[in-house]
Amino acid sequence: MKQLLYIIRLLPVVAAGQTITKDTIYVVQTTASGTGRIVTNKVTFQGGQIRYFPSNEIDTSTARDYVENMISGKFGEMAQCAQKLFSISNLVKPLINGETTVKDSLEIDESMPYYLEEKYKTLFVFSDWEFNTGTPVTSPIAEDGSTGVLEITISATDYQLIPVHPDCVILKNYPSSGSHLTMFRIYPGADQFRDAGQTISLSR
Repeated sequence: MKQLLYIIRLLPVVAAGQTITKDTIYVVQTTASGTGRIVTNKVTFQGGQIRYFPSNEIDTSTARDYVENMISGKFGEMAQCAQKLFSISNLVKPLINGETTVKDSLEIDESMPYYLEEKYKTLFVFSDWEFNTGTPVTSPIAEDGSTGVLEITISATDYQLIPVHPDCVILKNYPSSGSHLTMFRIYPGADQFRDAGQTISLSR
């Protein structure tokens, strides 16, 4: 006798480089007496791939502990991601503020942001981007004709845009001098980026 007892749906996360779009825990009763349980974690990834992670047959007390630890562990994974985001400025500021030092120490012709920009800029040079802090504003991204620097125009003001990864861009000196806005692609393949607080977006 097998009877589905309950389902727990968890929040989507990113695991091992893959975006999880649905994360569900099923608890199934396996014996007529009602004491046997199998706990299954069904994970659906971006693109439709589905994987199942079932437990062995366990009793109700062990099943409770199993589910408790599983849920706690998944929230722990999300906490680790959040903690990295909280310290993003510790990575961004040295990259931007230490351009000359890095350039000299590596004996290279240009700064590290320049090389990163050159590597990824073709992914971003489009005229139909919208920058949204509450009201969407058409904000084209293009190369400056004289410097070759990648720039985004927001309400008639140009800001340097530095793609440091296909899924991450930095707006230098936005919203003010010395402040740098970091934005992340919301999931692989999406033409939308958001800041860590999800109050600002860049999309096309």
